[in-house]
Formats: sequence, structure tokens, C-alpha cells
Amino acid sequence: MWIAIAPLPWRLEWQTPLVAAAATVTPGMVWRDQVLLLDTQASLQWLGGARGLKRHLKRELMALEITGRMVMAQTAMGAWLLVMQANQAGTPPDWAWHYALSQRRLIERLDRVALTGAPQVRSYLEWFTRLGCHTLGQLRALNRSELLARTDRMLLQTLDQAYGQAVFNYQPLKLPAQFREHLELPRLIQDTGALQPYTKRLLYALCTWLKANHLTVSHLECRLHHRDRRRARQPTIIAVAIAKSTDEQSVLWRWLSVRLERMALPAPVSDIALLTRTLANRQERNLLLFEDDTSSSHSVSDTLDLLRARLGQSGVKQAQPTADHRPEVANRWQSQRNDKDISPIQAKPSAHMNWGAHCPSWLLPEPKALATRQDQPQLNGPLRLLHGPWRVETGWWDAHLIARDYFVATDRSARRYWVYRERAQPSARWFLHGLFG
Repeated sequence: MWIAIAPLPWRLEWQTPLVAAAATVTPGMVWRDQVLLLDTQASLQWLGGARGLKRHLKRELMALEITGRMVMAQTAMGAWLLVMQANQAGTPPDWAWHYALSQRRLIERLDRVALTGAPQVRSYLEWFTRLGCHTLGQLRALNRSELLARTDRMLLQTLDQAYGQAVFNYQPLKLPAQFREHLELPRLIQDTGALQPYTKRLLYALCTWLKANHLTVSHLECRLHHRDRRRARQPTIIAVAIAKSTDEQSVLWRWLSVRLERMALPAPVSDIALLTRTLANRQERNLLLFEDDTSSSHSVSDTLDLLRARLGQSGVKQAQPTADHRPEVANRWQSQRNDKDISPIQAKPSAHMNWGAHCPSWLLPEPKALATRQDQPQLNGPLRLLHGPWRVETGWWDAHLIARDYFVATDRSARRYWVYRERAQPSARWFLHGLFG
């Protein structure tokens, strides 16, 4: 069984994390025209058949935030041709799966593949078009000796490999160095506290391996496997990501123990696996007489690591300002995922309009419509306009045109609000958009 993964749009920086994710399924893989082919025959039973393999690989790819298409088929070239056809179809690359698990289904789907989807045919496409041959099924119906005389052997070899009539020989990729250790527990364990000695043993083996290879780790996973005779259970995954790569067991255990303490196990644990995700070469220590003062940066990194350990990866976000005059577009947040991400306090301001002291401290997720009385906005009583207007009229290029006049307003309790009035409407409508501290 083979799986073809086609990341779209293609980016060179996706190659390494994609290979690392695929390595959790099989070591047998090869690149072909920006498509990663995986030989998963030996992994089917281990991962619970085609469905378990799909669940596992989908979980790995979703964590990478990469989009693309995927085909699971009996042959490598069959999966490759089917994913190339899906790329030409123009459907959204949302990891939609396509299957050809049986030989009959594979032949049916390949016979409908257009010749334009096979790169080996493009040199002879004009001749095939004059013959009225437009699909692989029609190509197979032609006389083989005539095809061999008028085309080349590579075309027929690719066709035979796709339909399973020839062996697909390949040289597997040389995978990057990664640590993966599995430990079977002497008994089923339900309490996370009882897992700590075994987890520390795996961490010790990891740190020994890191020091021997002069590497450090910033992202690793601890997988707790559950053995349940009644139903198949997915392993519980504990992801640990720290801002600064390290090879110290005490540092890694500090964040992993926080995750273990806050976890409720869905079932008894039978096995523990520890694997690395992001490795880096170990930097030599600073041998200057006076080392750089990095205590403040270390404290910020430690605080962020502690928050990520307690709240999860998506619970810690950093500012991602955008050069746009629309406040709801200019102010965005994204998850901080690795040590290359800048921290929120280091985020550079965007090039949007300089509101100065009249910019509020908080923006509402969505502007809130205000009632009006005699064309005066109301919020716990009438609002009095203190400063403004500041006019914003932009967004025509992406169908989100806004035309607003912003004001700083106050109520009877002297609380200050950021409000705006729509200018493009027949009747004036007022909205609350921000709050001042």
C-alpha cells in the first residue's frame, strides 16, 4: 500500500517537517516531482489498517498547518498519477483523501486519468490527440509494440508500475537524525504520578543521545499508548515545546511534569514512547570573561514555556500586526509555535494609521451596534463625543470596504469608549469598537 502526499502550494520549507511527520509512519519514502510517496505496507497492521493509518497521518499533518492532497493506492505510481490528476482538477487542497485500495478500483480510476496528468506523455500528447486517445485506459488499448516503437520505454514502464504489472524500484530517502524510544510498562498504570519514573528514564536516554550527537531539542512528544480489549484507543500525545533548545534533562522534565500533573488519563497506559520533533546543533558556550546578560530574556522564555505547558500550544499567542488602516485587520494574533517566533513584547508595530493617544487599549472581537436617540449614540445613557472624527475609508481591494468616522466618547461615569459612525449608510449607524484602560 502506498500513499502520495502533495503539499499545495509547494514551499521548500515544508519539505523537512513533512518528511519528519511521514517518518512516524514508515521509513520507506521517496520524492517524485514535489510529491512524497510513502511505502506503508509494513505499517498497516501496526497502525490498525487503512483507517488507523489515515487517522495517524492526518493528525500528524494537521499539526504542521500544511495544506495539500493525499491518495492511498495499491501502487506507488498509481497513487502518484491520481494525486497529479487531483492537482489539475483545481479542488481546494484541504487534505481530501482519495482511495484505490483494491486492484479493480485502481484500474477503474487510472483508466479515467487524462493524459495531460501524466508528465511522461506530454512529449507525445499531440500524436495521441490525433489518434483520439485522451485517457490512460485508451492508451493501454493501443498496440504495445507500436507504442514502444513510437514512444520510449520509460512511458510503458511507468504505465506498468502504475497498474501493478511491474515492480517500482526506488532508493529510500535518508531520514534526518531523530530520537524515538519505546518503553513497555511492567503493568497497566492509571495514575500519572506512577508514570513519572518511566518517563524520566526515557528523558535520560534522550539527553544522553543528544549529548552524544551534539544536538539540542526544542519540540518533543511523549505518547502514552493505551491497551484496551474492548475498543481501539488513540494514544494520548503530550507535546512539549520550549523557546530555547536544550539537552538538559532537568529543563525538559520541568515542562513535561507540568503537563503530566494536569492530565486525566482516558484509559490505563501500557506503553510510553518518546520522540523528537525539532532538533538543532548544540551551540558552544560563551567563553568570554564577561558573559552576556541574558537573564531577562531567559525569564521571559521560561514564563512563556510554563504558560504553554499549562495552557497548551494554542493557549499562548503573539501579536501579528498587519500594515492596514482597518483596525480589525491590522490587529491579529497567532499561536507561538517554536523558538524562532518572536515574543509578543518584541512584535514590531504595523504601518497602519497613527492614532496616537486616541488608540484604545482593547478592541472588541466584533463591533457592537449601539442604539441611537436623536442621532446620538447610547450606551448606559447618552455618549458624549470628546475627540474626532478620524476618517477611515479603505478596503476596496478585498471586498471588505469600510467607510467610518471614529470618535473618542465618554459616558456619565467618565468611562471612555472608541466608537465609529458608518458613512456609507443612508441613516447613521453607530458601533462600539474599543475600550480605553
